[in-house]
Amino acid sequence: MRLEIDANAHVEIAKRLQQTFELEDWQIFNTHGPVNLSRLFNFYELPDRPDLKFKNFVARELRLQPNSKNIFAELHKHDILLHHPYDSFDAVVDFIESAASDPDVISLKQTIYRTSRDSPIVGALISAAAAEKEVTAVLELKGPV
Repeated sequence: MRLEIDANAHVEIAKRLQQTFELEDWQIFNTHGPVNLSRLFNFYELPDRPDLKFKNFVARELRLQPNSKNIFAELHKHDILLHHPYDSFDAVVDFIESAASDPDVISLKQTIYRTSRDSPIVGALISAAAAEKEVTAVLELKGPV
């Protein structure tokens, strides 16, 4: 066992944890900065016990009304609320792709965070611009971590 504790933690807290978990001094590590909780994620994979694990989460797909031709026809009737991650993001991608190819849409404006090199949204915006639609996109750019 290993105890990581912030170096600025009160000595009494550290001693109480040491006694509670019956730890030796060599098992306690004072850290300067956030404690590394990412190590805990490995514990999930260790036991071969599916009965102890949550079932894989599957986001809900957007289902249009049977008489709707596309998402725009549905939006003319009522609003659509998507709650991510509970609703699939595919509905957003489909919406942007539909707008990019719809002749009645003249402009697309989008802010994109955490995208990938092969993003279908970016591809749809490029297609829309190639079709001479007005496209404005603000992208979050981050260097390698």
